[in-house]
Amino acid sequence: MHDSRKPRSLKERRRQERAKYADVLLRDPRYGSSCHGAAALELLFAQRPASVLDVGCGDNRFVRELRSRGVAAMGIDFVHAGADLHAAAHALPFCNAAFDWVTAFDVLEHLLPEEVEPVLAEFARVAGTGWLCSISHRDSRVRGPRGETLHPTVRPREWWRQRLSSWIDVREDAGYVWGRLHRQVRSRVS
Repeated sequence: MHDSRKPRSLKERRRQERAKYADVLLRDPRYGSSCHGAAALELLFAQRPASVLDVGCGDNRFVRELRSRGVAAMGIDFVHAGADLHAAAHALPFCNAAFDWVTAFDVLEHLLPEEVEPVLAEFARVAGTGWLCSISHRDSRVRGPRGETLHPTVRPREWWRQRLSSWIDVREDAGYVWGRLHRQVRSRVS
């Protein structure tokens, strides 16, 4: 016998995840207002991006900083009101290579495990040059309405490194993982 409250399909699970974050934001409107990418600004600027897509942008603080420095930037989030656009990371509404770089700060661990590869494929599709991200390797302190975790994909650093290395030349600097897309990835998605 299965638990009727537990969603079975990926679509139902995604809907439940969205509702979980909407509830968290109702309880704490400040959720998503930190700027996990603040320390990555100089690392990103060293790559000379003309455009950046920040996935899981929260209140868009990182994007506002990029814009203040002359970078064309857009923030996308699937629930936060501060985003420029609301959409899910597994279905980014942009054409191939629409941005130079994709950033995602403390976002990937929020994905359902079966969404990791499709989301990485989307990052590769919309990024013309590379990615810059941070990944939490521990459970979330904030919990959903029924006490559920906000980090369903907590995995060791090496697990993430293996997945990312299929797409980018993985480098690590100051707690961030970044790299340029492999040439064969760029040619496959262009």
